[in-house]
Amino acid sequence: MRWVVSSAGAVGAVAACLMGVMWLSDALRPQVPALGQVGDDPVATLAAAAALLAATIASVIGSVLAQRPDPRGTATMLLLAGLVPGLIDPRAFVVTWLICLAGMLATSLEPRQVHRRRRPTRVDFSFSHSTETLSVG
Repeated sequence: MRWVVSSAGAVGAVAACLMGVMWLSDALRPQVPALGQVGDDPVATLAAAAALLAATIASVIGSVLAQRPDPRGTATMLLLAGLVPGLIDPRAFVVTWLICLAGMLATSLEPRQVHRRRRPTRVDFSFSHSTETLSVG
């Protein structure tokens, strides 16, 4: 299950990054609106692009945290990374649904036991001479 969470989070991060870069380039490109054409607000598009790029970083970190023995915070990080850009601009849910899915699956991750090797106990091979003498007789 950990690999499913990590894979979904990583693929969602790549998709969010691509959409964030695309929206960022659209927001920074100077446009001349035609008569009567109402375009998107560049400030809102810029905010959504920044949220998508932040979600990319959070999703990558969450995907890595899913592989740790104690995955605390993974589900919260992935769910926030998937929901916040969608709350700013609902079109972002086109790509962040995969991050949300990874976050929902991460809620079922349990801490796993770490089996550590025990150091071998020290064996004393020294022979001590007894002070008793053997008497034959």
